[in-house]
Amino acid sequence: MSMKQRQLALALRKQALLLDCASQRQQFAQYAAGLKPLFAGADRGIEMAQWVRQHPLAVAACSAAVFILRPRFFWRLGLRGLYLWRLARTLRSGR
Repeated sequence: MSMKQRQLALALRKQALLLDCASQRQQFAQYAAGLKPLFAGADRGIEMAQWVRQHPLAVAACSAAVFILRPRFFWRLGLRGLYLWRLARTLRSGR
């Protein structure tokens, strides 16, 4: 096989691979379109977490208001948090 034939074969192979890549990109875009709402929800959650970090006083004020107006809610929330914390500790320790 001469050098020109080898270069031609490599160029054809490269072109075929580029076409395959384009096809795979298009297929992936079609499959990923179904995940768009999921990612949008995750983005919204991240935005909310950033807002909470940037406005700790507003969060504290709302928490205090709820604690004053509905103390039972806070007790239940605290008990759930304690349960989840203990569950996480148990799962991490491997019991």
